[in-house]
Amino acid sequence: MAMGMVSSSAAITHAHASAATALPRATPPFLASAIPLFPIAHLSCSVIFTSPSSTSYLDRQLVKPTISNFSCLRRDRKGCISEIPQLIVLPEAWRRSRRLFLRPVSELHANGDTSTSPAEEKRVQLSRSALLWRSAKVPMYSVVAVPLCVGTAAAFLETRLFSCGQFFLLLLSSFFIMAWLNLSNDAYDAETGVDKEKEESLVNIIGNQSGVLVAAYVCLFLGLFGLAWGAFQAGDVRIVGLLFAAISCGYLYQCPPFRLAYKGLGEPLCFLAFGPFATTAFYLCQAVVRGSGVFQFSKSVIAAAVVIGVTTTLILFCSHFHQIEGDRSSGKNSPLVRLGTESGARVVELAVNSLYLLLAIMGVFKVLPLYAVLFCFLTYPVGQYVRDFVKTNHANKQAISIAKYYCVCLNIAFGIALVLGFLVAASIPTPRLWRT
Repeated sequence: MAMGMVSSSAAITHAHASAATALPRATPPFLASAIPLFPIAHLSCSVIFTSPSSTSYLDRQLVKPTISNFSCLRRDRKGCISEIPQLIVLPEAWRRSRRLFLRPVSELHANGDTSTSPAEEKRVQLSRSALLWRSAKVPMYSVVAVPLCVGTAAAFLETRLFSCGQFFLLLLSSFFIMAWLNLSNDAYDAETGVDKEKEESLVNIIGNQSGVLVAAYVCLFLGLFGLAWGAFQAGDVRIVGLLFAAISCGYLYQCPPFRLAYKGLGEPLCFLAFGPFATTAFYLCQAVVRGSGVFQFSKSVIAAAVVIGVTTTLILFCSHFHQIEGDRSSGKNSPLVRLGTESGARVVELAVNSLYLLLAIMGVFKVLPLYAVLFCFLTYPVGQYVRDFVKTNHANKQAISIAKYYCVCLNIAFGIALVLGFLVAASIPTPRLWRT
């Protein structure tokens, strides 16, 4: 490691130039342009771009470190290949190390390394810890944090009130609800066989479906208890109704006897749960002061809830692209099974374009604060990349598998934009021409 850290500046500059020219097609240009800014090490910007949930990067020619390849491979004494998430990658040290290697499996066989079989060229055997990390789906927990943050910021705009204890209680409870969704999804999908080829399914990893299901409902109980306590502190019965509706959408989506996701109704349920239901419920949790009477919804929070519902639904829709064969064989009639990948790519393009058109309409009719509209339009490069990436790679099963993580980025970007817009609008007077 020390040898890599003291390498000459000329060698490091050459390594960075080579890495920039060897960027994979999946690397967003707005991230690729940042590579020259790191003279010694590449810094991993987000777990979303380095998530082990994507298997496509294992099949790439990992010869040079790039902005999207921050997980490296390590072979233990038993010959098992595992992933090591890296926050900082030192190019020279990484290449010189004997335990960390950047060569594809095919190159290992060409050099006479027979510790892995040829069948692993397409499917690398991962360690148990790496599969457990994949099954955690950490980036997906942002889909519950975004509605909470947006709803809280909208409430602050209207009331100038913020309860830190209430916020973190709702955040922790929402994480428990999301854990229930993930665990119960793995458990119930194991019953139908849709996840029989899915390595990162927790049921396939530990081999105990009932245990996973018990853990799921423990998380559901803890989440419900926390959300109920938050609603009780606010003292508004509407919060209970909205949160119950949001959680019911999750149950209807995947749990028997309903399993509406198998009938292609997952996307509408996702939109309602994370958009109008969750966002407005979190808004009331912060806006309502116990004993102060009924607080009305603002047009800003309703508009923001629609936007967040659309971006969250895009995540679910894009997660189907690489699972069409498995969904069709198990009887899961997802939208992509009906439409196909080419038509599905057109739907993504239409959704992204419509999202910014809707944003412009909200701006014209002054539904959202001026600053929120301006910040949201700054996310256009991310939306454009999502649209173009899906359009280009919809037929590539391995490449398209990371499209959902780019949609997660878009969802987070819109969440940050709306939060900043609401906070700035609460601090800086709105221009006179924009006032209603």
